[in-house]
Amino acid sequence: MNFDFVYSQPDFYHFSQSSVELAKYAFKNEPQKKKVCDLFAGCGVVGREYAELSKNFTEITFIELQQSFMDHLRVNSEHLKRAHLINDDFRNVKSLAFDLILANPPFFEIGKARPSPDAQKNVCQMRDYQWDEIIEWCKASLELGGSLFLLLPTIEEDRVQKASRNNFKLKSVSQLSSKELIFHMFLDIK
Repeated sequence: MNFDFVYSQPDFYHFSQSSVELAKYAFKNEPQKKKVCDLFAGCGVVGREYAELSKNFTEITFIELQQSFMDHLRVNSEHLKRAHLINDDFRNVKSLAFDLILANPPFFEIGKARPSPDAQKNVCQMRDYQWDEIIEWCKASLELGGSLFLLLPTIEEDRVQKASRNNFKLKSVSQLSSKELIFHMFLDIK
């Protein structure tokens, strides 16, 4: 399938091909999911790409912390049926139930990488939470048997495996590049 959609995005941010690859990989492995969440949505590339591939979804929720992305997210998701936009820190979002979560979180922990001079770009790249917080939120937000696709840097592989060990069953790990992996996990126990 050929996509020629031009995404609306803020001047300080440009999505990477990895976002598109995450959506394609998720669709290839889980094409029938109905209730989808694009966690750390940015301008909505991952969720929209998945939705364009899968006409089976019944609703899609985009969760994004930064207000500066919301107008772009609205534009990029306006044609999708039952799209919900949430502008908040994921840790404040409760009582949702998905059967698929697609997550492309900030890769770098604050204080462990060189920050950008642009504060908004830092929010996109730097995280103020640990991997286990993402894993716990996903566990609470996924239905039993639901799937999580997580894009992360290769240097974080061991930490993510440790954080998810008691909550998820690892189905596959796909190497996107020498620096990026996609984890495909499913919720085995609630």
